[in-house]
Amino acid sequence: MAVCKDERKVVMSSSPSKTVQTVNQRALIGKLKRFGGGMRRLFELALLPPDSSQSLFGAFTSEPLDRREIQTYCEWKVQTCFRNLNRGQRKRTKRRIIYILPIGPFPEALLEPFPEMDMTLFELIANFVGIFFQGMKAKLVDKVNFIDINCRQRIHAVTGKLQLLVSDVLYYLKTCLPSDGFCVVGLTWVDLYPSEEWNFVLGESSCLDGCAVMSFGHFEPQSYSINKLNEVQLYRKDLTLLSDGTDFDDQSGSVYIESDHNISANLRDFAGIKCVDKQKIWRLLRVASHEICHLFGMSHCAYFACAMNESKSILQAENQPLFLCPVCLRKLQKALGFDVVERYKDLCSFLNSFISLNDCGKETLDGKFMSAIYWLNTMLMFIEDKR
Repeated sequence: MAVCKDERKVVMSSSPSKTVQTVNQRALIGKLKRFGGGMRRLFELALLPPDSSQSLFGAFTSEPLDRREIQTYCEWKVQTCFRNLNRGQRKRTKRRIIYILPIGPFPEALLEPFPEMDMTLFELIANFVGIFFQGMKAKLVDKVNFIDINCRQRIHAVTGKLQLLVSDVLYYLKTCLPSDGFCVVGLTWVDLYPSEEWNFVLGESSCLDGCAVMSFGHFEPQSYSINKLNEVQLYRKDLTLLSDGTDFDDQSGSVYIESDHNISANLRDFAGIKCVDKQKIWRLLRVASHEICHLFGMSHCAYFACAMNESKSILQAENQPLFLCPVCLRKLQKALGFDVVERYKDLCSFLNSFISLNDCGKETLDGKFMSAIYWLNTMLMFIEDKR
């Protein structure tokens, strides 16, 4: 097993928007000799400060992470080697199928194909996962209902949302991972919560067990006013919208339920959901790619604005990039061995397909999709030395 002898020193400035890094190239991004000139230049952008004129990656602007949470390429590689000392882990990492399991119930609109694409939302997500994690094949499996999973549930006392205990869902997913699967990813419209003290969680994953689950029920807050939800998100601690968790001070408590009657009553707002707009699709792509990256052993990123940045609200998660910074891209490329240029071209083609998509009858400027396409084209020009 290779052991990294390089060291990396990180000094956090007093400002959360700046990270002063003293880096050793080999520790941060590993050896680059096998890459061509354009790819070497891409990965070496990790050595430049984000505000450099040559940088194509934005600055990390979230709260600084603990040093122990910051993961260089070399640290990721060593941690992967240790996990692979376990025979089961070693066998699983050689598999090349990501299974996607819808956990219902869902609004009927989600089960209907988009007319412009001739595919359902779940097929669209599977298509995206197969491109983002090039080298893997994404397979949809038949939908199950959460009532058959035998997981604990509660009704949130303030939002009135039905919530499922995420650890119970993960345990179920662990038990149903097919023998040829690298991982299984559960998608549910029902809200999730990680423990009694926490408000909710957008998604959670277990690298060791090869499973992840994400909810997009909080993207459609039918049981609670959208305006109130956004206001609460900004100003009230008891309803801070969490993706990884902070303290939760709601003293009103939650109602735990057992009867099918109560469950049905708290899902009645599904009938009002007629379509899925582009904003929700963007959020789904963001959360899905982030959680599956965790299954490859990738920690949260604090080097640049990156798809692996930690998020503590829906708005924060939505506004983070869809793409990986050079440090995180180096990890995923090592894990899957894809051609970076081919992957970027395929992602660009995939995102272009959304421009003609009817956005639930709303006029939209496709801002996030257009910005992502522009960034991909700029990156391709940079690699090909045309920039």
